Amino acid sequence: MKKNLIILAFLLGGFHLSSQAQKQEKNITIEVHNNWNQAKTDAPIVINLHELHADFKIKSAVVMEGTNEVPSQLDDLDKDRKMDELAFVADLPAHGRKTFQVTLSSEKSTKTYPERVYADMFIADHRKGKHQRVQAITVPGSSNIYSMVRPHGPILESELVGYRLYFNEKQTPDIYGKFNKGLEIKESQFYPTDAQLAKGFGDDVLRVFDSCGPGALKGWNGQKATHITPVETRTERIISYGPVRAIAEIEVTGWKY
Repeated sequence: MKKNLIILAFLLGGFHLSSQAQKQEKNITIEVHNNWNQAKTDAPIVINLHELHADFKIKSAVVMEGTNEVPSQLDDLDKDRKMDELAFVADLPAHGRKTFQVTLSSEKSTKTYPERVYADMFIADHRKGKHQRVQAITVPGSSNIYSMVRPHGPILESELVGYRLYFNEKQTPDIYGKFNKGLEIKESQFYPTDAQLAKGFGDDVLRVFDSCGPGALKGWNGQKATHITPVETRTERIISYGPVRAIAEIEVTGWKY
């Protein structure tokens, strides 16, 4: 078993340590083009921070379009405590372009933006009728915790659509279109009460059929498609969610496809 040790060192005598490190910033200009014949609404823009070669640890960012600030988020995708990507969205006219000024900073920010996406996953305790939020679950391939996870795996939603990833050998993604625009999972936890149903929660457009959906990831045994089994381990995790985007991941090891 590996152990992480935290060592606190107290320096006495002839050393003077600044109580606050000097703020570092990097300013860049981003030009985004829309080559389509139609306008784009909320077009996703993602910037790989490693390609910008900032010589400091990026802890916050500000995106400006002229004098207007654009909501954005930084994501640490591999959980090494270093930000990997900057994401924001923009409306772009047909065959148009926009210019954005981005300021990367070594200081944390307390700014908040309106949430336009949400992600969640729970472990349920059926004996007590309670549950706890989790970010990641890993189980042996022989374990079946489908009924213990609410709502059967990670769920992500925007104002217009929700995605649910099943935590079982099917690994099926369900898409829920929304009649009523808005976020509801944080409040309803996917299972609306009667009062929430009266407000339009759960009024979804769902069709699981050959003609609709992103499809399920499957193997091939030489004669027919098979579910993702047997595997050594199965993991589902929520990598990130913020005001702009949410990211979930499915991982299996030892899949004998």
